[in-house]
Amino acid sequence: MDSVEMTPAEVSASSHVTVTVNAVQVLIYGKKRDPFRSPSSRVHSGTETHYDPRVVASHGDVLCPRCGCQSDGENENGDNEKGRCHHDGLPFPPLERSLRMMESNLTADLDGDQLRAHCLTNSDGETERKQEVAEEGEEGGKEHQPLGTEDLNFEKWKPKPKPRRTCGQMMADVKRFLWNPESREFMGRTGQSWSLILLFYTSLYVFLAAMSAAFMWALMWSISSYTPTYNDRVVPPGLTMSPRGNGFHITFNASDRSSWVTYVEALENYLEPYNDSTQELRNMACTREAYFSQHHGDEAAERKACQFKRSWLGGCSGLQDPDFGYSQGKPCIILQMNRIIGYLPGYGTPVNVTCALKKAEPEMIREIEFYPNNIFSMMYYPYYGKLRHVNYTSPLVAVRFSGVRLDTDLRVRCQLNGKGIVNDSPADPFLGGVSFSLEVGA
Repeated sequence: MDSVEMTPAEVSASSHVTVTVNAVQVLIYGKKRDPFRSPSSRVHSGTETHYDPRVVASHGDVLCPRCGCQSDGENENGDNEKGRCHHDGLPFPPLERSLRMMESNLTADLDGDQLRAHCLTNSDGETERKQEVAEEGEEGGKEHQPLGTEDLNFEKWKPKPKPRRTCGQMMADVKRFLWNPESREFMGRTGQSWSLILLFYTSLYVFLAAMSAAFMWALMWSISSYTPTYNDRVVPPGLTMSPRGNGFHITFNASDRSSWVTYVEALENYLEPYNDSTQELRNMACTREAYFSQHHGDEAAERKACQFKRSWLGGCSGLQDPDFGYSQGKPCIILQMNRIIGYLPGYGTPVNVTCALKKAEPEMIREIEFYPNNIFSMMYYPYYGKLRHVNYTSPLVAVRFSGVRLDTDLRVRCQLNGKGIVNDSPADPFLGGVSFSLEVGA
């Protein structure tokens, strides 16, 4: 292979390039080269050519790191301290120091393109590597380009205010959005796009409606309109009262009609369906003291109900005393057991009612009267619901409190007693009973 003669300046520049590549492992080739892979001062690798000052030195051609001139000598350790420069006569520095000097002077002597063009020339004189490196520089140069003074001017990066648009321009944009004659679009969509959207949503909502209707049909098919599927949460029954007063507080003065007239009106309205004429017209007279079962026949057939006449309540019916005893300081209340479809209270024995004071002396109420008695008769059960037991009226128990100590707040509790009845639940005070306060003034 023919050798290429180079001037000292060229050799020095190429030496700078090779030294820098081996020292920093970059900057020109992008990868480290082994300078000792060839015994020649000029090393060929494919189409690449590069020089190494240490290889040149090993053949007797020592280069001055300052000016690039040659010298003919080095010591046996490979250091150039015996060599001297032909120009200034100064001795060469040690090799390591020379390498550092060459590396530091690299960017000052030649720029990147000159170094690539000078050192990476193939045997035909073409600069293929130069083109390669130039392409790499175009790709990575933008990413690693240092910020200039203009880039640090943050004012130029602030968004510029948009020019104010006139009302006519905005109306023109709205009209163009509603109908674009160029693209024939209505509200940004063509006729085909709108057709597809309408078809999709129509199909979607039709499917959802059909699915909901199917679920509702399955639900209604699985449950009965006359008998609840689950009623375990309403058994055993509770007890309600009338009048309730203001939060189950009954307070009045016997001599002041305005204080108790609301209670009388509530009782009158409550007992209106129990009028004797109404009961005789709608319901049948029952005398048998047993459950009135009517399970035979069609499920939807109307069930008969037994009469419960208002006159049976005696002194608390409002027929004998229109004031229900409130004007005399002997108030009446009406108790009713909650309706539960299909429930048989007492399991064959009648359920009775008792009333007593809570945390008070029994003498505070001398007498408690029940009308017609304190028993809920079994002939009014079971209850078949509103759809089948149309004229059903629940049995009642009227309670009259006589001899109440005046101007004393009394806590009264009336409760059910019988088989299957729960009346002592701490979680639900209305289960199996009802509590209220009673205060009668003169």
